[in-house]
Amino acid sequence: MSLSFFIQKDASEKIAYELGRSENKMLAQRLTQVKVLGQENKQGEPAEEIDTFVLETLKRFEQIKKEDLEEEINKMVDGYPIKKMTPLIAQLDTRVAAFVIAIAKKESNWGKRVPVLEGEDCFNYWGYRGIRDRMGTGGHTCFDSPRDAVETVSRRINDLVQAEIDTPQEMVIWKCGSSCAGHSEYSVEKWISDVEMYFEKFDGMEEEKPQA
Repeated sequence: MSLSFFIQKDASEKIAYELGRSENKMLAQRLTQVKVLGQENKQGEPAEEIDTFVLETLKRFEQIKKEDLEEEINKMVDGYPIKKMTPLIAQLDTRVAAFVIAIAKKESNWGKRVPVLEGEDCFNYWGYRGIRDRMGTGGHTCFDSPRDAVETVSRRINDLVQAEIDTPQEMVIWKCGSSCAGHSEYSVEKWISDVEMYFEKFDGMEEEKPQA
C-alpha cells in the first residue's frame, strides 16, 4: 500500500475538520455584519468573503499535506542519518521529494554509506558529484550542511523533472550521465527497480486536491 494512501486519509480527515472550523468562523462573521439602519456594510461583498475562505482553505490544505508528508517520511527513514533532513525534504514538490528519498536510499542507504572529508560526513546521500572546493571521498561533493545538501540536490532533480525526466526509468541518467553504455545492463536495471520501489510509495500524492 502506497505512502500516499495514509497521507490522503489523514489529510482528508484534517481538512474536513479545518473546513468545518473555517465555515463556522465565516458564518459567525456574517452574523455580526447585521446592518444598522443608515450604515453601509463595510465588510465586503459575499463573493469576496468566499474567495478569501477558499484561498485560506487551500493554504491550510497545503500545510497539512506537508506536515503529513514529513510525518510519513520520518516513519520510513527512522534510524537512518537522512532523518535529520526530512523537515526540508517535506517542503519540496512531491515528485522531487520522492526522487530525493528514493535516490538517497539507492545511493547511500539513506546516509549509512557516505563520502567523507577528513573523517566528517559530507551530507551527500545521493552520489552527487558537482565540483566544489570541498570534495569528499570518491570524487563526491562535500556539502556544508544538511540544508545545503537538500537544496542543491533537489534543485538539480527539479531541473530534470521540469525537463520531463520524471520517471525512475528516465532518471537513470543520475547514475549513468549522458549514456549508460559504460554500465552493465544488470546494474542499470537494478538502479531503476530499486529507485522505483521507493518512488512509487509517493504515487498519487501530487494529484491530491481538496474538495470544495
